[in-house]
Amino acid sequence: MGMPVAAVVATKLIAAFRPRYLMMTGICAGVRRKVKLGDAIVADPCWDWGSGKISDDIKGDETSLLAPYRWRLDTDIRTHIRELSEDDTFLADLHERWKKRKPAKAPALHIDALASGAAVVARKKAMDTIRKQHKNLLGVEMEIYAVLTAAEYASAPRPTCMGIKAVCDFGDAKKNDFAHAYAAYVSAECAKEIALRFMAENI
Repeated sequence: MGMPVAAVVATKLIAAFRPRYLMMTGICAGVRRKVKLGDAIVADPCWDWGSGKISDDIKGDETSLLAPYRWRLDTDIRTHIRELSEDDTFLADLHERWKKRKPAKAPALHIDALASGAAVVARKKAMDTIRKQHKNLLGVEMEIYAVLTAAEYASAPRPTCMGIKAVCDFGDAKKNDFAHAYAAYVSAECAKEIALRFMAENI
């Protein structure tokens, strides 16, 4: 868990196996009223929400000078994921196959802004601060930016890389474990479907 470990593991995987594709799955905090519990988010763009400089303003109050460098999703993969996001039958079946506790409605598959950071967010004010960095922000998590960076800086041939996380909470005081297992399942199943439908034929 966390960006340093994710970067090291991704770098070792790339060096050992030279994959054509690399995907990061898992769970994230979603932006309330933009996504629901269980929704999957493919990061595009993704950046480190803590990147920048913290200093004092002229009144001596803390101020942040942000410097986010964003990674974008491969355009061909984006087209394929958009196609999958419109497959209501797949998403409904995915929901039906999970027999344990779960949200009432089938998940949606989104492609939009997902921010990575070093800390678990469980405070509404912190989520609101991160939301100011991108008007389309859908979620916050802790590893994807590091994995994308490892892929970008790998020696050729570099893998095509993507991150997909599913919403398990909303990063506020109501944070709990109700949807953790379901969200992890949704993320993994969506990644598997993307691999089988759109990547396997190119390997």
